[in-house]
Amino acid sequence: MRDDRHLSDVDGARRVVEEAWAAVQAHDWETMRGFFAPDYVRHTENGRLSFEVFLSLVQEEHKAFPDTQFELDDFIGGDDRVAFRWSSTATHLGPYFDVPPTGRQVRASGMTISRIEDGKIAEDWTSWNKHQLLATLGIIPLDNLPPSGAGSGMGEVLRGVHRKFPTGVTIVTTMEGAAPTGLAVNAFSSISLDPPLVLFCVGRTSQTHTRLFAGDAVGVNILARDQRPVAARFAVSGGDKFESVEWTLGENGAPLLAGVAARLEGVIETRIAAPTHTIFITRVTAAEAFDRQPLLYLGGAYFDSVDLAAAP
Repeated sequence: MRDDRHLSDVDGARRVVEEAWAAVQAHDWETMRGFFAPDYVRHTENGRLSFEVFLSLVQEEHKAFPDTQFELDDFIGGDDRVAFRWSSTATHLGPYFDVPPTGRQVRASGMTISRIEDGKIAEDWTSWNKHQLLATLGIIPLDNLPPSGAGSGMGEVLRGVHRKFPTGVTIVTTMEGAAPTGLAVNAFSSISLDPPLVLFCVGRTSQTHTRLFAGDAVGVNILARDQRPVAARFAVSGGDKFESVEWTLGENGAPLLAGVAARLEGVIETRIAAPTHTIFITRVTAAEAFDRQPLLYLGGAYFDSVDLAAAP
């Protein structure tokens, strides 16, 4: 025999949940508030949240993804609880977890169990894959790292160690609309030849950092021994760094500087979020090396590589 009371309870709980999520989708925060009990608790993998904390998180997410659309499916329930699967689609138009807007279309999904009391949502147990969403944005977060500024007391010693390691000088370039943009980077390294992968690191405070999320095409220009003025120009923030600098547009759509020792064109495949920097892993699509010696950087100064002496 069919339990009509049970079906009615599930249908009523489903309506409460669907109307609450519809208010979230409409950014109607006052209407949303009416669907939740005053002592509402949200259980997540990071702990228990009150309604006010939950509401503030939802509002922040909708600043980042203002056109979010929800789909709720596969409702099951009994007594005072209803479980369902949800998915969402949205456009990334605002900052999210320190990730600047990318304009990308994203999708997220998860499961929620809601307890209904007196026609309101009294408790939620929810689980969703944040990493799925960040991966869609091209981001892999490094979990369990100390926050920036936590400090180990090794700052000056570590700085001294880094100053003993010579590097080349690269200018990482990309386009911002129709305008070229870029910055000097010495945190550059090869990963592998097959597949052809390189990486470079850019600080989050750099203006170019944000622009490297808006597009995927980049150029890595390894400066020649006579290009110290170019290095100095691209090492400072602001201004038209490309003024009086000769460049052409590469096949992948990124600016390529003239007169360099070597250069790469590539497509950013992965962005790994570290506390103060982002690690950009790039697949190389084209490469050129020229008969010019590179500019070197050591201990805060530039050096002409022609004067290097062979090691004994």
